[in-house]
Amino acid sequence: LKKFVLDGGSVFTEDWGLKELTSKAWPEFVGVGDELKEQKVDYAPVPGQAGTPLLRGVMASKGDGASSVTRRETNWKVDNLSPAVKVVDPAKVQVLLASQKLKESNGADQAAVALVFEPGESASGDGKGGRRPMTGKKRRKSRSKGQPAPTTGLVLHVLSHFGKQGTKEDEFTLQNLLVNWLLEAQE
Repeated sequence: LKKFVLDGGSVFTEDWGLKELTSKAWPEFVGVGDELKEQKVDYAPVPGQAGTPLLRGVMASKGDGASSVTRRETNWKVDNLSPAVKVVDPAKVQVLLASQKLKESNGADQAAVALVFEPGESASGDGKGGRRPMTGKKRRKSRSKGQPAPTTGLVLHVLSHFGKQGTKEDEFTLQNLLVNWLLEAQE
């Protein structure tokens, strides 16, 4: 799996995928936090992430006017015994959506609802992986003239499950996130 991602493949995991796969493959990025009780939690973009291409259309719904868009109320359904996501290295992991309720009960490092990271080479070229500039533009073409830049895949993880969200709007949040992730991964 690690080789697949380093060779450009991208991986989406949810819920126990964190425990069984993501944290085992990339323990330097994410770990398994506390087991959570079944609950609904708020979620919102992490400060500074609202303009990230991965969140296009995620937090908005159509308003009354043809061109107006309004921010909506959000609730993420967490299954009983879902593991909280523990961000091991915040410099390498881009938390997209987080919950204030989880932050208050579990701490800031276990408040993530959705996160992404690139386990290959980081934007700095240090070979240690980390955050990729999410600009919505194609990846950098080269670091030096004539040489292609390394391309690695993206790992996206979400708390709980795709089909367990309580409202269609909250399910659409995840659908939009996945579509945006597929578009970014394709680039």
